[in-house]
Amino acid sequence: MKIIDEIKRFKTRYDYGKIGNGVLYEMCKKYPYHDDIAEVVGKTWIVGRSYAVSLERNKNNKNISDDFYSKKVAPAFVKGGKGGFDKILSDVRKLRGLKEENIPIMLKTHKEAVDFIHRWITGDDKRSFASKYLHFHFPKLFFIYDSRAASAISAVAYAAGESRKEHKKYIKNPQEFDENYAVFFAKCFYFYEFCRKNGVPLTTRQVDSFLVEKANGIIRSKKRR
Repeated sequence: MKIIDEIKRFKTRYDYGKIGNGVLYEMCKKYPYHDDIAEVVGKTWIVGRSYAVSLERNKNNKNISDDFYSKKVAPAFVKGGKGGFDKILSDVRKLRGLKEENIPIMLKTHKEAVDFIHRWITGDDKRSFASKYLHFHFPKLFFIYDSRAASAISAVAYAAGESRKEHKKYIKNPQEFDENYAVFFAKCFYFYEFCRKNGVPLTTRQVDSFLVEKANGIIRSKKRR
């Protein structure tokens, strides 16, 4: 089946996650900043637990206690570094769309979020959490990274016509960012643009769902062998 036909079929399917995801979008829209402990506790805890990327799942989890979010996570988001987590988001808040010229700002924001969490909270990289947390605050800008989506993106981009690593034109120096996420983001953007140009536009959320569906299909086919 041609990739365009697959996308068209995908777009007709009912979105069973729209209610749950809608709650997360609405929560982050209602509480967009990081200056209140209770708000930060709610957002980091619910997004993390909902998407199996909770911050307590880290190499230092022997130090996790019942008040981990209120005593460790939220204070870091409010006061960590110079200006707390909102300082990291200052540039991306000014963006108004997912455009090629905005990609460096988004990748810089993601890298700073990963570094912030590593330094002030977990002591290890939280690439997936950062992408998901940023996505729910800026759903039109950030692609969601996880192992399943990452395993499918190269094949999907290739099926969409990327035969010469055209995604590289979107990131000149991926090593300046979180390289795994930068390469993933560039391939997602290539696919996102392919869909838009071919009259089957997908949102960043739908790109993730399409990739996960493809990854699950690959897993199922392997099990049948």
